[in-house]
Amino acid sequence: MSHFLVIVLTDEQDEDEVERLLAPYDEGGEWFKDESRWDWWVVGGRFTGYLDGYEPADDPRNIEACRMCHGLAVRPYPEDTPVEYWHRVHDRAVERGIENGEAVALADRGRQMLSDEQIQPWVVFGGDQDIAATPEDKAKPYHERLEQTISWIEECKGCNSCKGTGQELKWSTQWVEHPGDVGRTEDVLVAMQREDSYPPVAIVTPDGKWHEEGRMGWFGLQFKQDEEGNPPKDERDWRAVARALCEQWPDRVATVIDAHV
Repeated sequence: MSHFLVIVLTDEQDEDEVERLLAPYDEGGEWFKDESRWDWWVVGGRFTGYLDGYEPADDPRNIEACRMCHGLAVRPYPEDTPVEYWHRVHDRAVERGIENGEAVALADRGRQMLSDEQIQPWVVFGGDQDIAATPEDKAKPYHERLEQTISWIEECKGCNSCKGTGQELKWSTQWVEHPGDVGRTEDVLVAMQREDSYPPVAIVTPDGKWHEEGRMGWFGLQFKQDEEGNPPKDERDWRAVARALCEQWPDRVATVIDAHV
């Protein structure tokens, strides 16, 4: 499955017009139907900030408690007792600069969650619950596998999801709406000139035409053709085409679309 950046150009800022221009390219439940290009889309999404450089990961409104450790910043080690886990959570909270009163409250919550089996402890490498274990892993002595596990836990700073921060970025579908995801064609030209920039995979112009580097498949540009049935464009050629399209349609509204196929 692939997510890719599409820029939709319209004469005015109008969400209904964006939807109308994209509608002809809907798969409608039929995978890779002729002339179709997407099965789902959202304004911004994974490409939020493309036009103005906004970083969704730097916006505290897009941050939530880690779903793996429940915001405790460390998951229970193998064979931890509730008391041992209490100390792990408390010590990690102190390391993070959290005041002792709040650290104690977090530790109390962690101890209760472990007692109630509401949090998933780490699994010992090569154990029965290690679904990725190889026969060689399982053949190692338990103490070796436990040491290997503890080493990995410490490398992950206690949680392999948040790396010991207790926080993580929300799914892109839950990010706050960013006004900068609707701009002008000139903003697209500037975005393509930024360092480490990339052009959109496709641009839909106000006349309803879909222009693309190449047709997206489940894992990137798998289809060996573009919207006209020609081989996919070289990225340098596509950049030139994308720039030319923006110059052909100056001072139009440009909407950032996260499309999926």
